[in-house]
Amino acid sequence: MENRYKQTVLIIDGKPETLPTIEATLKELDVNVVRATSESTDLCSITDPSVALIILDANMAEMDRCDILRLLRQSETARHLPVIILTEPLATDIVIKECETGVVDYLVKPVHPAIAKSKLRVFLELDRQRQLVGYRALVENSKDIISRFDSDFICRYINQTCSLYLPLNPEDLIGRHIGHFTELGIEDDFIQDVMELFDVTVEFRKKQEIELNLDKHYFQIVSIPEFDDANNVISLVVIFHDISDRKRIEQSIHKDRQLLAKAIETTQVGFTITDKTGIIIYSNASEAAMHGYDVSGDDLQGYTVNELIGCDISALAPGKMRKPLTEEELIALRRWKRESINMRKDGSTFPVQLMSDVVLSNDGSVVAIVTSCEDITERKQMEEQIKLHTEQLEGLVQERTVALYKTIEELKQSQEQLVQTTKMASLGVLTAGVAHEINNPLAFVYGNIGNLEKFVNKLFSLLEIYNQVELSSETKSKIESFKQEINYDYIINRIDTLIVKTKDGANRIKKIVQDLKSFARLDVSDITDMNVNESLNTTLELLYHEYKNRIVIIKEYEEIPNLQCYAAKINQVFMNLLINACQAIEDKGEVKIRTSSDSEKVTISISDNGKGILPEIQSKIFDPFFTTKPVGVGTGLGLSTGYKIIKEHGGEILVESSPGRGTTFTVHIPLHMAHD
Repeated sequence: MENRYKQTVLIIDGKPETLPTIEATLKELDVNVVRATSESTDLCSITDPSVALIILDANMAEMDRCDILRLLRQSETARHLPVIILTEPLATDIVIKECETGVVDYLVKPVHPAIAKSKLRVFLELDRQRQLVGYRALVENSKDIISRFDSDFICRYINQTCSLYLPLNPEDLIGRHIGHFTELGIEDDFIQDVMELFDVTVEFRKKQEIELNLDKHYFQIVSIPEFDDANNVISLVVIFHDISDRKRIEQSIHKDRQLLAKAIETTQVGFTITDKTGIIIYSNASEAAMHGYDVSGDDLQGYTVNELIGCDISALAPGKMRKPLTEEELIALRRWKRESINMRKDGSTFPVQLMSDVVLSNDGSVVAIVTSCEDITERKQMEEQIKLHTEQLEGLVQERTVALYKTIEELKQSQEQLVQTTKMASLGVLTAGVAHEINNPLAFVYGNIGNLEKFVNKLFSLLEIYNQVELSSETKSKIESFKQEINYDYIINRIDTLIVKTKDGANRIKKIVQDLKSFARLDVSDITDMNVNESLNTTLELLYHEYKNRIVIIKEYEEIPNLQCYAAKINQVFMNLLINACQAIEDKGEVKIRTSSDSEKVTISISDNGKGILPEIQSKIFDPFFTTKPVGVGTGLGLSTGYKIIKEHGGEILVESSPGRGTTFTVHIPLHMAHD
């Protein structure tokens, strides 16, 4: 029978005329032959452990054999292999050079078969001995007990490792029949089991193995047959591998599994294991009890926990379940958590929280699905109660918020009304006081200015007559001196101008009082006809101090019909808008006032080229008490009050503004105010 392990000889660049003799010799020696050329790129990476010898041809055209020798010596796996050169007779210096690079011997051409066989046998035997030494070191240092028995079951070899498990040395066992090992204190049952393993190995002529316990150690015992050329079993190699640690781990795992199984059975959480198609293969007591199945098996109706095994998981859920997940979907999910509605055996339903985990095999396929089930009825009831209480609380808060908001709005309106009423009342009192206090003395002054002018003119006439009288030189000289002293000519020239300016000042005071009365309109409770252009002019007169010498007022008035309105309130709107326009201009600028009308309304626009209003606050400028002016300068009620007045008249007030470019307020007021 052919050996399962043969030595190999590597021939590099062997010539055809030389190979027959070499190959025939190697065939007699029962070795494998492998050929390679000097062009091979893997000469430095020979990894075949069966290569025992390299034969290198001397006649190579592609590469010098010394270079090949150096390459071989650089290889970790080929550097120890002996090299024989096929060559013609060589000079001594060449032989020395090649020996230095690793050549151990030569075969001189023509090669004689007997010489070749003798030399090759020597090197092959050396390789066998080297291999045997390596194997013996490996066996002796092994942690396994390695032994060899002949066909009569007599121990021919056992390594030193046996003394780690038995109070015996290898020499105590070698030469004994295995059946007599009991005499050395080895358990009889153990020996009988090993002998049965031998019988089975010899019968089937194949490797056999068993697991046995010897003196608190667990062994995996392997019996391997060896054959002769006639295919007869001549010996058995027996390996005793200590698996005590593995057994202890397995026992621990088994114990842990028992503990885990007990914990799963006693936990309050339900557990169900199904295969990948949804068929139940396990269900714990809590799962069965949760769904109304009898755990004791005494249910008179025949519903027991065992009845669940083999059922589809859909038996625990009401109605139609969604389409089962495919294996690909299960692998992708691996774990998922959800809330669902499950069904008891009596048909009643209850809410549950489910957690499913997919169990995969080593090859990645789905083995099972483990699902935990928790009854969350109490939690759901509590959530409903919390939700109900929350809704009630939110409703109550919303009602209170609406009431509070309404109260705040009413308070704001009351404050605005109070401010408006107070301002109008103060303005009325002020106007009445001014009219009363100024009009009487003004009438006296205005009337006396006329008389004064008449009297002065008469005195000037009298003086002219005196100037025509002939006087003495002395008297005339005194009069001229006195005239020069009092600057008589200047007085004569200025007296008329002073009287005219005094009359103009009195007229202006009279006009201011009239404008103030017109602006305030003490009859505010009545709707009257109002000339918008005149009202704007009156307001400008009163605001003269705000813009004189600083702001140019541009008037673009159209002829518009009279407006039916509360005149004093509309004047207040004009006043507020014009004050804001003037105050928006920090240095010099212009304010443009335009008026126009159509068949339904009057339109007034007041524009300034001041600093403008930022976009983010334009929506707030009509809110009560909102102001961008410094503390003490504005109350934040001017535009709010104006907005309310215009809305009261059925009109609207709009604003357009760009920061740095100015602001335009446009007011639309219906010509005829609706009467409530």
